Amino acid sequence: MTVMKVALEIEKLAQQSGRTRAACTNTNWIFLRGWVRGKNHWGDFEDFFKKTFPQCEITFMDLPGNGERYLEKTPLQLQQVVEDFESQLSKKKTYSILGHSLGGMIALQWLETYPKRFESAVIVNSSSAKVSSVFKRLRPSSLLNLFNVAKAKTLTEKEQAIYGLIANNSERRQQCLPAVIAASEKGSSTLGNAARQLVLAMRLKLRFESSVPLLFLSSKADRLVSYECSQDLATAYKANLQLHDWAGHDLFMDDPEWVCGKIKSFLD
Repeated sequence: MTVMKVALEIEKLAQQSGRTRAACTNTNWIFLRGWVRGKNHWGDFEDFFKKTFPQCEITFMDLPGNGERYLEKTPLQLQQVVEDFESQLSKKKTYSILGHSLGGMIALQWLETYPKRFESAVIVNSSSAKVSSVFKRLRPSSLLNLFNVAKAKTLTEKEQAIYGLIANNSERRQQCLPAVIAASEKGSSTLGNAARQLVLAMRLKLRFESSVPLLFLSSKADRLVSYECSQDLATAYKANLQLHDWAGHDLFMDDPEWVCGKIKSFLD
C-alpha cells in the first residue's frame, strides 16, 4: 500500500470516528420534547443533566402547539418548525441538541438544514418513515392506551394514561407525575394539534447525511415506539447507538442517570 493510500485510509477512519464521537467543547444545549410534550415536561432531568455537566446552559424550546405555545397551531411541515426555531437563536452561537421522539425528528431535520449550527446531537427514541415501518413507529399494542388518552375526562386522567404507556419505572412515575400534571395545567396540547403532530411526524424527509457527531439512545422495552426505529436511524447515519434494557419511551423519567452517563461517554 502506498503512502498516499495509507493517508487516505487514516483520514477516512478519522472522519468516521468524528461522526460517532463528539469533543466536549460546547456548553450550549437545546432540549426538544416530543409529541404533545412541552419544555415543562422534562421534570427533574435538568437537575441530573446539570449535575453531570455543571457548566452547561440549556435552551428549552416548545413546538408550536405544545407547552407555553399550546394556543398556537402546529405546522404541518417540519421545515416550518425548523425555521421557527432557528429564528429564535443568536446567529453567533453553536449548540448541541437533545431531541426526544418527535423532537428528535425535528432535531435531525434541523441539523441537516443548518449543520454549522450544531456541534453534536443526541436523539432519543425517535424514528423515520423512510427507514422504519409504521408498525415499528407506532406499536399496535399501544393503540388501546392512546384511546384511553383521547377519552380521558380530566387532565389528571390524561397524564396518568400517557405515563402509564411511556414510563416503565413505577417508582419514578409516582414521584414525577404530580409535577407533570402541574406542568400540563399551564397549557395542554389540543386534540387537533396532537393530530397535526402525527401528520408532521409522517412527513419527515431526511437525507441521512450529517457532518455532526450523532448519538442515538433507545429503550428495548419502549411500548410506544420500537427500539428498532433507533437501530434503523443509527444504521442510516452510520452513528453510535446505545440501548437500555428495561426503560420505556420516556427514558428521562425512567433512568435519567443512564441517559446522562451515555451522553458523557459520547462527549468525552
